[in-house]
Amino acid sequence: MANIKSQVKRNRQNERRRKKNASARSSVRTARKKIISLCRALKAPQNLTYRYGIPGHLELAYPDSEINEQGKFYTSSSPLFGGEVTYLTFRRGVYEYKIYSKIGRMDSDSNQQDRIPMFEDGIDILKNGNLFKQLVCDDGGEGFREDIRWLPNE
Repeated sequence: MANIKSQVKRNRQNERRRKKNASARSSVRTARKKIISLCRALKAPQNLTYRYGIPGHLELAYPDSEINEQGKFYTSSSPLFGGEVTYLTFRRGVYEYKIYSKIGRMDSDSNQQDRIPMFEDGIDILKNGNLFKQLVCDDGGEGFREDIRWLPNE
């Protein structure tokens, strides 16, 4: 039990340290009130960090500074009817995390000009190349707040 308490305390200290040294560039909530954030270091603006969890309880951070993990993010995009989907991807072990922002028009029976705009953000988690889980953000489609084209293409 003491090990769990010390780990929780270390995680909280690390989260406070990360908050002082980074600012969120994209942050959305899932239906279960979890927060998906992309943060950028203030002193190293070309270093991104992915964070997932609730305030005070970080469930996943990439890269993980505790193990000196090197973060490698990639971008890609695909056209959609009336827009596109942009992905920001990273891999950890057998998992691939694809954070996405979609802008398009809903498919309907009406003519093309009358189709309703669609905005959706979320993350697809693949395991060994197969869809394992999809989390759709429930607070709209804010998208990536800044240009991410400086990242390498996938």
